[in-house]
Amino acid sequence: MSTNILDHLPQLRPHSNIQLVNTVPAMFKSKIQQKGKHALELVEPTRIANAHWASTPYKGAQSLMQLDNRQAIRKVMTLQPGFGGNLTYQLNTSLLGGESYPVLTAILGTAAGMVSAGGGLLFAAFTTSITAAHKQQRVLARGGDEIWQVEEIGKVKDGSGYQAMHVNSYFLVDPYRRQVLEKGWIVHEDRTEILLN
Repeated sequence: MSTNILDHLPQLRPHSNIQLVNTVPAMFKSKIQQKGKHALELVEPTRIANAHWASTPYKGAQSLMQLDNRQAIRKVMTLQPGFGGNLTYQLNTSLLGGESYPVLTAILGTAAGMVSAGGGLLFAAFTTSITAAHKQQRVLARGGDEIWQVEEIGKVKDGSGYQAMHVNSYFLVDPYRRQVLEKGWIVHEDRTEILLN
């Protein structure tokens, strides 16, 4: 039975490898749950080993034969203007790579340690200027923009065969300039294997 279902699933697009840093995706899920809904509409997580998780369809594997059980699209929220630590600010910070530069800081810290105290002072001044410049970055998401969640179930190439996969993506959409979701920007994507047994 699972082979028949797998054959029926559409092939998914390649993995975007786009992931937000920090806890922004968890905040999106929390916004959905505040509305009394499941964070994921199509699947539920299932532990298959100590540290390995997969997913199973909410309505059972046989339900994947119907299109409406393989795709779900919903608006998560409308972003508010970005002040301080709100979600719009945190999303933009995450899209810009976070608030720090850990690799650069480690390299510069090692270099500063090799030179005199004057070098340490220059290091402190340099990292302070990076921090100040980082806050002057352009805004990527604005108040009024929307976050949409798109879930898809399909298959991906796995060696000589295929593996059933669930994709959970979040898109940033400007409702004033872009009227269709496909023209939004993907800001985060998670993938989990689906068990069809």
